[in-house]
Amino acid sequence: MSRTPVREALLQLEAEGLVSMEARKGVIVTPITRRDMREIIDIISALEVTAVERLAEQHPTPGDLAPLTKACDAMAEAIAAEDRDAWSAADEDFHRSLLRLSGNRHLAETGIKFRDKIRRGHFVAIRIVPDGRMQSSLANHRRLVELLAGKPQEAVALHLQQRVSAGVEIMNSLERLGLTML
Repeated sequence: MSRTPVREALLQLEAEGLVSMEARKGVIVTPITRRDMREIIDIISALEVTAVERLAEQHPTPGDLAPLTKACDAMAEAIAAEDRDAWSAADEDFHRSLLRLSGNRHLAETGIKFRDKIRRGHFVAIRIVPDGRMQSSLANHRRLVELLAGKPQEAVALHLQQRVSAGVEIMNSLERLGLTML
């Protein structure tokens, strides 16, 4: 492979704030501070709650919500297999699907961009959260899918509560580990 595609990829990562290129040092992964993490969580929460509102306005059918149901099923399988990485991947799929299903491509693109930024925090948090947290999260995800089909206000309230809880969990995980940045 020539250097040009690699350089272009690194320039894109730098433009997204994920790496910095420094003379005589090379490429450095940009650290995410706890403050960055908190701010990113706030942005994702706002975008996802808006996504829930937009999706609920569409009066989705069970077929429309199939990507969310499929992600929930994968989360349940991961819990049964005690596979935290698979659970995390299925949870990520749920949230990305939620953004995409909103019908607002700009909201989805922005939300996914910020979800990419926060993945390091999720990687750490998933390793130390209690098993019961994954199960309660799955129950909330399944309940959200049910509410999206006919109770939009309840769906929004539930997802806002879930986002706040997840944000607190991530921040507490970082604090317990004494991590000031990732």
